[in-house]
Amino acid sequence: MKVLVVDDDPVTRRILRQIITTELKGEVIEAANGMVALDTVSREAPDAVILDLQMPGFDGVETLATLRAWRHTKHLPVIVLTSQTDERIVRRCLSLQVTAYLAKPLQPEIVRDRLHGIAATLAAPRIAS
Repeated sequence: MKVLVVDDDPVTRRILRQIITTELKGEVIEAANGMVALDTVSREAPDAVILDLQMPGFDGVETLATLRAWRHTKHLPVIVLTSQTDERIVRRCLSLQVTAYLAKPLQPEIVRDRLHGIAATLAAPRIAS
């Protein structure tokens, strides 16, 4: 599983990298902002994205909206990482079909459980409709 971690905080990226590489044996790609994340998604085709909402410049909500607008990333699993409690922003993210929320500050056990669930979903065979 290849995961793109998008957060302007290098400590958060390091914590997530450790959990993903040790617990899930996954590969991690990092981006420090939304614009770099969009470029990275296009080049690297990750299996999932962990996306911080509050970043300078092109923030997580704008990044998520762009991912959902693109045909090739419309259904890409996106886990939102935030301490955000603004109801408008939470509703907007839900309308953009986020896969899961992770609250900051990070709790490694919760991160591990959510990522295991997503990894299991990605590994499940798809049934043609």
